[in-house]
Amino acid sequence: MGVEALLEAVNMVFGPLKGVLSSANLSTTLALLGIAILLVIGFLYAAYGLVKLGKLIWSLRVRSFLLGLTVLGAALVVLSVLLP
Repeated sequence: MGVEALLEAVNMVFGPLKGVLSSANLSTTLALLGIAILLVIGFLYAAYGLVKLGKLIWSLRVRSFLLGLTVLGAALVVLSVLLP
């Protein structure tokens, strides 16, 4: 049952691509492949940045951490006031 649910989810995600890739020419397929590679690289850089940010936050002193949270909270309040 778990495998069937996994297969159904994969088909829901990649199902629309079957029609696109079967009727697409070579240039469209290569463009989609290039975009997919760039997305993977972007996700890897984002994960790397989050790890570095986590290490930075973990090494902060309590005062610096609370100051950062205060600035973040104030920025969010200002942003909520500015947005309609």
